[in-house]
Amino acid sequence: TSFALSRDKKLPYFFQSVNPKTQSPIFSIVMASIIILVSTITQNVEEISIIASSLTLAGYTFINLSLLYSRKRKLNTQDGFKAPFYPYIQIFAIAFNIAMIFILLYADRLALGFVIAFVGIGIVYYLLNPKLKTAPKGISNEPLPSLKTLNTNKPFNLLLIVEDEDKAGSLLKLGSDLTYDGKILPIGIVDVPGVINEKTEYDHLKSSIDKFERIKKIVSAFDEKNLNFSVIVSKDRESVLEKFANENKISMIMMTWKEDGHTFTKWEREVIERSQTDVGVVRMVKDPPFKKILFPYSGSIYSQMAAATVKKIANAYKDSEITILKIVYEENESQIEEYKKILSNVLKTIDVSGKVLIEYSPSAWQKIVELSADYDLVVLGISTDWNVGDRLLGLKTDLIFEESKSSVLVVRAFHGIFHNQRFRKLFEFIKKFAP
Repeated sequence: TSFALSRDKKLPYFFQSVNPKTQSPIFSIVMASIIILVSTITQNVEEISIIASSLTLAGYTFINLSLLYSRKRKLNTQDGFKAPFYPYIQIFAIAFNIAMIFILLYADRLALGFVIAFVGIGIVYYLLNPKLKTAPKGISNEPLPSLKTLNTNKPFNLLLIVEDEDKAGSLLKLGSDLTYDGKILPIGIVDVPGVINEKTEYDHLKSSIDKFERIKKIVSAFDEKNLNFSVIVSKDRESVLEKFANENKISMIMMTWKEDGHTFTKWEREVIERSQTDVGVVRMVKDPPFKKILFPYSGSIYSQMAAATVKKIANAYKDSEITILKIVYEENESQIEEYKKILSNVLKTIDVSGKVLIEYSPSAWQKIVELSADYDLVVLGISTDWNVGDRLLGLKTDLIFEESKSSVLVVRAFHGIFHNQRFRKLFEFIKKFAP
């Protein structure tokens, strides 16, 4: 039943999961087995039979109601069996089923309470069901979740962490273009140990200060906006940066990708993973303005949230074209057509000019790298909460960064639930027991 309801888009899409060997709806079977097992262990068998019989009779009632509805509205249905003595048999069946349900539940208050609760949950779910289209992948009742309406009316304030002298100009140009309705704050950060004991530590500190003096001149020479370059000197950089971002109502913290992903320092990882502000990491291969932009869309919550940044980029470069990409792992024509419709609606929601591209590939990251040669910028929405080994953004994302033929911007959008500290601690505790 759950498999059929999911196929009709009444239950989340994961209920359609099919075992490739047996072609059986594995998840639906497992869920039904768990419900039956828990019910038989925790409840009296007689009460379970009363509940099951009542719900079955309720199902028969709704079948007859649906027949009355379809006949009344003259819905287009396939020619088949036509119920005789309409509507008398259906009215009698409805009345008889309701009477039987009343008789069954009148003598058992626990079963009555369960059925009332079940009906209440069903009503709530029915009211919430339209919102499942935009729910995260798996929970959504679509094979690919749609996109919620984007709110991009707030001023976009960007905090730029400028550390690379060679890329400082390109980064400032990108930041200036994106903050057409806000402000840009370029900063440098110097880590100061509590005590400088050795000459190497002093030389490193002096080298950092000298570098930021040179970057300050680059910022001063950038004449598109009246910018002030600030340098944060602290031994607690993460806290100071978060405070600075909150005070200035920053929409996004942006930093440049180190050519080797392993060179990101601990504090940078902390900012990317734990900041309560959106974080962008950019690798500049082609300088702005960006005309052709590739946006791989997976339907995940982070991919959906990155769409707001894609819209900002499209608004910044008016004649740009967005290509929204979906990579499939098997060539299913009917599903591909469904993907095309959903992705077209995503483009309409973002309200940008663009096109839909669906590509088959057994390796998503390799296909993105291959396609990147035809684009100026690739935008990815990611989660960096749960790192993979010593990689910064996860193995596949790092490989896209290192091998892409175009510039790459990854966006880790802040989510109030998934970045909640209690939720993170619970997840990290569970993760310890994972193989």
